[in-house]
Amino acid sequence: FDVNDISDNIMFKDMGYELIPNGGELKGLFNARDIIIPQYLNKLEQMAGRLIVEVNAIHKNGYSLGADEKCDLEFFAIPSGDNSLIAVNPVLADVEKIAAATEPDAPGDGSNALKIAQLRYKKIPDLGNASVDDFTDSMIAILGVEAQEAIRMAENQQLLLTQIEYRRESVSGVSLDEELTNMIKFQHAYNSAARMVTAIDEMLDVVVNRMGIVGR
Repeated sequence: FDVNDISDNIMFKDMGYELIPNGGELKGLFNARDIIIPQYLNKLEQMAGRLIVEVNAIHKNGYSLGADEKCDLEFFAIPSGDNSLIAVNPVLADVEKIAAATEPDAPGDGSNALKIAQLRYKKIPDLGNASVDDFTDSMIAILGVEAQEAIRMAENQQLLLTQIEYRRESVSGVSLDEELTNMIKFQHAYNSAARMVTAIDEMLDVVVNRMGIVGR
């Protein structure tokens, strides 16, 4: 089932006990919900928080189209101070209010907007002295490594399970290959015994019925 469907801990309705899985797919889903996903969300919110501060600082010091004074408007609005709710300031729906210039009354000046765009390459101490690009790439790389490790662990567990099942079948089950081999072996033994009986019968026939006939 989908981990997003797990909104709370699972309880046994009749007994009121909380289900605490010790392993298996359910344990993996719980770990994803309670540990792995929150870790990555925290990293994304950390990056978003620094990006908001940096962009807003540059934007407030720029000039909008035809303005003689600094814009002093934040580019990003953060409802309730929650970085996960990052959104562009609705005032800037009027694009002429975007502070794209670094000089007053300078139509065609987009140098302030260029400064904002260059933030993707700026080393930010709060992000481990990494740029936004580097921070994102690092997070994706770590996620990829963890995913590959999880896949390898699952494959190893499946291989171990297959070996255990094979050993169980070899002890308690019936091996079709082994039974077929035994059947062929017994068939050959029967054929050999039948040939021996036939040879003895022919020998007795010769001794009893044919030897000593000449001269009677």
